[in-house]
Amino acid sequence: RKWAFPVQGQIRGSPAIAPDETIHFGSTDERLYALNRDGTLKWTFTGRSSFGGSSPALASDGTVYMGNTHNFLYAMEPNGSNRWTYSTTTHFDAPLAIDVDGTIYAPGANSSLYAVNPDGTDRWRYLTLAPIFAGPVISGNGTIYVGSDRLYALNRDGTLKWTFTGPIRGTPAIAQDETIYVPSTKLYALDPNKTVLWEFAGRTSERFGTPVIGPDGTIYVNTDNGR
Repeated sequence: RKWAFPVQGQIRGSPAIAPDETIHFGSTDERLYALNRDGTLKWTFTGRSSFGGSSPALASDGTVYMGNTHNFLYAMEPNGSNRWTYSTTTHFDAPLAIDVDGTIYAPGANSSLYAVNPDGTDRWRYLTLAPIFAGPVISGNGTIYVGSDRLYALNRDGTLKWTFTGPIRGTPAIAQDETIYVPSTKLYALDPNKTVLWEFAGRTSERFGTPVIGPDGTIYVNTDNGR
């Protein structure tokens, strides 16, 4: 290994790497870390609770967004100063997504997807019927997909476009041709109008995780049954 950086808690989310190769991640020790590429500390920010389950999201202007388990969503400058703090009544413990206009989509533990403007003000909130365990994904046509008790396809203004069978425990993957690969008790391939192109069934009671699309179009996906 090249290096290891010790923290006082657990790192449960994935790191995010900026164009300048700064590495950002959160920990259950209530800190958000930024490291240089050689593993030395660039800066750290102490929040009001654990950053354990979420992962940072990086905007094109270098802003770092991160939610924690004490009802706060933080916007950080590239130098580690706090630009703003968004407070609500639930915690953020799943990955965020950032739209091309800078809107931040944050899944809350209260079954709601929050849309927050780049200045930290509310844009809209959409309530699903069950907890959201994975991050949303945005298609090239602007549709926001988020999984909960089912797959929700939302317009940019927060209105519902359509829903598809669930439950969904992973983040859908979107191909260049806008095919949506939806992980549930089966792996589904949908077109943007939710027509089922094909489906793949695993073993009985097996649930699929977040799929990944390879350069040649191959879909790789794990299950909760050791595969």
